[in-house]
Amino acid sequence: MSADDLNTRVEELEARSAFQEEALQTLSETVAALNRTVHELEVANRYLAGKLRDFSGGEPSGESQFEVPPHY
Repeated sequence: MSADDLNTRVEELEARSAFQEEALQTLSETVAALNRTVHELEVANRYLAGKLRDFSGGEPSGESQFEVPPHY
């Protein structure tokens, strides 16, 4: 291989490396943002589950005091 061929190959490898580093950084930021979103959704889910328990009187069976009994 000539020196020019080696230079070209090194430049191509450096370009690939730079692209991969940028892609990795972007993916890392995306994962961090999604992690924050998941945490916020978990907090909202716990809040809403508590509200639902309060509304249903805390009955685990799903039966509510507002349920109408079956008619025959």
